[in-house]
Amino acid sequence: MEEPPRMKGKASIPATEIRCAATIRTSFNLLDISQQCNACAIGIAVQYLRYVDSLKDQPYVDSFFLCVGSLLLACKYYDARRKTRDVINVVFASIYSSEAPLPLQDSEFWAIKDKTFEMEQHILRALKFDIDIDMPFTKLLVILEGIRPLVQSDFEALVHCSWKVAN
Repeated sequence: MEEPPRMKGKASIPATEIRCAATIRTSFNLLDISQQCNACAIGIAVQYLRYVDSLKDQPYVDSFFLCVGSLLLACKYYDARRKTRDVINVVFASIYSSEAPLPLQDSEFWAIKDKTFEMEQHILRALKFDIDIDMPFTKLLVILEGIRPLVQSDFEALVHCSWKVAN
């Protein structure tokens, strides 16, 4: 099957990146974190997946642990305190919605928690502790501040509309 003309020459987004972004987006709604924190978590996951793709011997990356680790790192970066248990449970519910919730005092839960912290370490080392993701929101706000003198009367409406489009 041939690619549609609008897609010729453009790189496709790998399915793993799409699944991780969708899981993080769903979890973001349930965890009540900011858009910036959500975008940062997606950016961390994508950067880590691209790092793994660049390796000769590509290790298996469990998308569950990648999503949990990325969300926890983004929450820590934006000082949006969330309990590790809550993030694990929300991501688990997002991915495995038909399964029973994780028991809180089970040894399996503690093993998941340990693997989550290992994944956080892998992500940080792979990204060389640089999780400062360049956000489009920052550029949008700079542009809006620059045109503020031109649009004095409806500036707030313009900001809200632009923000909705960016999200």
